Amino acid sequence: MGDRWRTDDLAGELASGGLDINDATVARLVQFLDQAAASGYEPDAASEFETSVTLPGAMPATIAQRYEIEARIAEGGMGCVYRVRHLRLGKTFALKLIREGLTSDLKTKERFFREARLASGLSHPNVVSVVDFGEDARYGAFMVMELVEGEQLFQFVRQQGRLTLKPALDIMLQVSEAVRYMHERGIVHGDLKSENLLVFTETTDLGRRRHQVRLLDFGLARSAQAQASMPITGTPLYMAPERISGAPMQPTNDIYSLGILFFELLVGQPPFVGAIQEVLAGHLHQSVPALATVLGEPVDDRVEQLIQRAVKKQPELRHKNVEDFIGELRGVADMMGFGRRRPREKQNLIELREALVQQHYDLNALPMATLDHEGTILAHNPAFAAFVGAPGQDLMAALLGNVGTNELVRACPTLLADIRTVYIESRSVVRGVRFEGEGKGTASVLLWLTPGLNGSGLVNCTIHLAGRGKP
Repeated sequence: MGDRWRTDDLAGELASGGLDINDATVARLVQFLDQAAASGYEPDAASEFETSVTLPGAMPATIAQRYEIEARIAEGGMGCVYRVRHLRLGKTFALKLIREGLTSDLKTKERFFREARLASGLSHPNVVSVVDFGEDARYGAFMVMELVEGEQLFQFVRQQGRLTLKPALDIMLQVSEAVRYMHERGIVHGDLKSENLLVFTETTDLGRRRHQVRLLDFGLARSAQAQASMPITGTPLYMAPERISGAPMQPTNDIYSLGILFFELLVGQPPFVGAIQEVLAGHLHQSVPALATVLGEPVDDRVEQLIQRAVKKQPELRHKNVEDFIGELRGVADMMGFGRRRPREKQNLIELREALVQQHYDLNALPMATLDHEGTILAHNPAFAAFVGAPGQDLMAALLGNVGTNELVRACPTLLADIRTVYIESRSVVRGVRFEGEGKGTASVLLWLTPGLNGSGLVNCTIHLAGRGKP
């Protein structure tokens, strides 16, 4: 077929596969495939529009003069991901180096940095945090993320063959919570798939083992304001029908992908596989087969109905939002006996200790709060709320810079930068701050910022009164 897809070639290929779409959509698909072909994409491989990439020359010793390369841990059409160590801090991170051809265009580069800023503003237990981004003089744009030691969900499922309902529900709940968090902030991921999810096993304080999931790769993520016009992008195996037809990205696209992902976990592969025209035709014109038919065994009707609703061809017939999808997931888990556990008759010693620590935290007269690296308040005591001028309020999930009258941030302009320093460098920062009230004299305080437990990514803030002055 040659090095490039022509409109008439593609139209003929799709028509021969029973796929009848208009010329405008074919033209968009040609553009989509041309971009992929430039990276060496094989048209009959329907898995995804990505390909491996090799950096020019030998592996660089450092990136941006501060990240030392230790090993390459993944690669794809967008570039390579390395395990790196910060030269000054000694911390290890994952660094994604974007392929030069994708960022040589100024508009593309501007879009990449806009998306990097979007990702760096996300802080959720099931989302890989972006902590830095920039441009290296030799190798171009890069993005630095927390390093998660896990394997792709794609590989995990292939090793298992398929998952039973209980772990599949647990994984889907975690992924859905991450997507809901993004949607609440006006961001559509746009490329949900098992390759973009990392899974690892953790042991809880009570000795239970469970699968923990992290969502990554925000190369296609868009804010609601940036989606009016963009080319067809994504992975065909998970792509919603309206995206194939060229409609702008919207939250219901992610809901469709969640339904396809749930099907994949329970079956072992997505519902539509094969050549590219077969996959696209399936999403556009074929119903997702019933689980019972594919597996050859009975499947609970509630699970079937959940998936079939999520993958409706018409977006308006799907779950109205991710919260609705999560509610149905939790309902299935509860009815199957996988939901909330019965309360223990005898309180566990760990639970008792946590209750006592929480009580001490709440009753402490010193203003105290626990923050993430962006200044989002994850926990606080009443004394902290009173100090920032919001007594009696629940400040959870609020940004420190948006709380109350902002006197604290105004008095200490470096506060948010100090929080990021504590997070990245794992060291304490102490600031002396002086407040001047109208006719109320002055007050001097010490802001003590300390890192949380190793690997927690948290910052603790304690405020000490150092002295008062007369009006």
